[in-house]
Amino acid sequence: MSKPAVTGRTKRLRRSPAEARAAVLDAARARLLAHGLEGLKITAVARDAGMSHATLIHHFGSSLGMRDALIESMTAELLAEFVAVLDDEAPMPSERLAAMLVKLFATLSDDRHAQLFAWLTVEPPQPGIDTGDYDRTTRDLLALLLDRVRRRDGAPPLDADITRFGVVLAVTSAVGLGMARPWLSRMGLLGEPGDIPRFAAWVSELLESRRQLATPSSARNASRSSIGNEQLKPEQR
Repeated sequence: MSKPAVTGRTKRLRRSPAEARAAVLDAARARLLAHGLEGLKITAVARDAGMSHATLIHHFGSSLGMRDALIESMTAELLAEFVAVLDDEAPMPSERLAAMLVKLFATLSDDRHAQLFAWLTVEPPQPGIDTGDYDRTTRDLLALLLDRVRRRDGAPPLDADITRFGVVLAVTSAVGLGMARPWLSRMGLLGEPGDIPRFAAWVSELLESRRQLATPSSARNASRSSIGNEQLKPEQR
């Protein structure tokens, strides 16, 4: 009995325009995570999404249009998670700050977001891809993060440089971990269960210890003076 011929063609489904775009972005994201920027060849993305090259072009206009839409989609997801981390406006005690930094670290070190950072950092600007909205929104969120870290319950705000460099350390550590995780694992520096959250906690503890040491000397002297005055009798002041 003869066997049906194998065509090697991906079965294509009937989808609405929104469903087709979502399928393409899902396939493009998966290829970005698995293969880096080289994985975003439009024919490979179309195949993985179960549609023809022409259909993908119909929905996105060009390969650059697909990449621009992917940046927008991944950015929206990152920013939504970023906002969720920073949803508390009150100055925070050390334990709440540590929890916030661990959560932020986990968000930024995620493979999806690390690849997005790598893409926007390494890939030169291309006509047809607009990262202006991403830059503006991210800058606003980083300003909010700096404000959250700088304000402390019952203590003067941190020095601006201490805050800024602390955030630089947290962000670059998190993103670098996400980008270099396979190499770090091969080198034996990471790999034990729980290594990543433990590292996140370690970075957070390092930043918090620096915060605790960073009270300006003038504020410490004022605090000591206030305590001394409270211990004096009225006629001794």
